[in-house]
Amino acid sequence: MLGAWGLLDATRRAQALALAAWLPESPPRAGIEIAAGPIWRLVDLAPESRAAPVLLVPAPIKRATILDLAPEASLVDRLASLGWRPFLLAWREPEVAQARCGLDDYAGRALPAAAAAVAARGGAAPWLVGHSLGGTFAAIAALAAPARARGLVLVHAPLGFAPGSSPFRDALVRLAPHLSAGDGLVPGSLLSFVSAAAAPATFLAERAADALACAGDPEALRLHLRVERWTLEEACLPAALVRDVLERLWRADELVRGTLRVGGARLGPERLLVPLLAIASPADAIAPPAAVTPFLAAACGAETRLVRWPMERGTVFAHLAAVLGRSAHARLWPAVSRWMARRSPASRAPQR
Repeated sequence: MLGAWGLLDATRRAQALALAAWLPESPPRAGIEIAAGPIWRLVDLAPESRAAPVLLVPAPIKRATILDLAPEASLVDRLASLGWRPFLLAWREPEVAQARCGLDDYAGRALPAAAAAVAARGGAAPWLVGHSLGGTFAAIAALAAPARARGLVLVHAPLGFAPGSSPFRDALVRLAPHLSAGDGLVPGSLLSFVSAAAAPATFLAERAADALACAGDPEALRLHLRVERWTLEEACLPAALVRDVLERLWRADELVRGTLRVGGARLGPERLLVPLLAIASPADAIAPPAAVTPFLAAACGAETRLVRWPMERGTVFAHLAAVLGRSAHARLWPAVSRWMARRSPASRAPQR
């Protein structure tokens, strides 16, 4: 791992700890680890529940706590309150031994293995609820192993990467050589720096505007500060995974074009067999609707739906609005839950 960037990772994590002393995290959740691999661990967050299972899949960048950030902004708690049994796939920070782990390892092996473990414990194939790149991985896993998923709910998750699909995509492809060269581990601070360079309006101006908007709203300001703390919790990624994501997805658009090979199989939207609901924000430079609709249009063998959701105060980025926003928890997720329930076996669907 690049020395100066690795030191910056440690510095930013120390800053996150300092913020945590002033703005404490939620108490540790009493989950049970039920399966694990070198790059992942699976936690049953409601071991006493007998409800239908959902598997939450965060992006491997930073910590999975974004899905359980605070009692008032926890997607884990919201889904449980709506009658689902949440499981969390938490990505381990890789060591040098995992530097060659790529898309096949994350989306082609780890995620289907976790979904199989959820089905064995929860009694049914789970809904995969993925955020950001975690949603992209969930879609790939559902294409590779459709029997492992009841359906997909993809939140701010890019699926199509054609030129012009998002400003972030176009800028990131131009900067890709700085990230995709070399082996080893790619420091999280380097990923954050390149992301800010690719989308300064999102990573700099948008967060400043949100901070100003929260000035008269103490609850939104607390959420904003919790998100800012989370952004400091840097984690490195395997160089092989960074290279696969940048070259095979972002540059070559292999997923929508149907040329993506994972686990020896050729994958594309025409192989989708499970229902898919995608949530995207027009204000999100990373995964706007245009980064989703080409995949949905080409998925002829399954039911698909796109829900557009706006930026919300306190979430810092539009890319987090549907995960953390107060209106999203009050209005969006109950509607998503009803959509999921209507597409689940009647004996397991929440009666809400």
